[in-house]
Amino acid sequence: APVTPADVPISPTVPGKAVPSTAEVKSVTPTAQVQPTPPPDTQPPPVTSSARVPEPSTGWALPASIIGFVAGPLVLGFSIYSADLTAQSHDEYDGFGSYAAAEEHETESWVFGISALLTTAAFGPVVFAGGRSARRHPDVDGARAFRIIGWSNYGASLGCAMAMVAVGLADERVPPALIGITGALGSLSLISFAIDALIARGEAKALIEPSAKTRTHRARIFPTVTPLAAREETTGLMVGLGGRF
Repeated sequence: APVTPADVPISPTVPGKAVPSTAEVKSVTPTAQVQPTPPPDTQPPPVTSSARVPEPSTGWALPASIIGFVAGPLVLGFSIYSADLTAQSHDEYDGFGSYAAAEEHETESWVFGISALLTTAAFGPVVFAGGRSARRHPDVDGARAFRIIGWSNYGASLGCAMAMVAVGLADERVPPALIGITGALGSLSLISFAIDALIARGEAKALIEPSAKTRTHRARIFPTVTPLAAREETTGLMVGLGGRF
């Protein structure tokens, strides 16, 4: 039958516009598509982190500590001798000797001073690395205080040495006392690294040897005081450092 205008519902909001039927509204409503779940075989396995604890090892801490205990006094000796030669050259330049002797002493001072600088710069990281080779296990700590002392004096000695080289190249006089102090800093740096390496080795060794686990002491450094007597009936005290490893 023909549809008359009276049979078509009119929208109350838009005059003259027909209201769509319910079937038409359902036909234009978008349907939500659900993504299919991938099969269990294609899902990535969960990531698990298993940190493996390394086995305790003494590494090459003992050779490194020997290097440090030998190179440290050697640096100090080079520096003291260089400072003495520098003092002699200053006196000879001031008229207390020949000019040729002053130049000879100055050249020798440079040789020993550069030797002390190179020894400190080369063996400092070597001794430190030797101690670190024994600290791979989490229960081996070594001596952090000695490592801090070692790196602080290492940087200070190299800084002072480079400053003295610059002063010398500018034809200025380097104070002999500064040469000795720089050598003392470098020597202390190497010895500190050596002590840290020995302590780390003792801790690692205690973990490796089953019989060492029952020991009541750990590796440590401590001051010692020993009475000293001479034939001239004079007494005194000898102060030093002792260690148990």
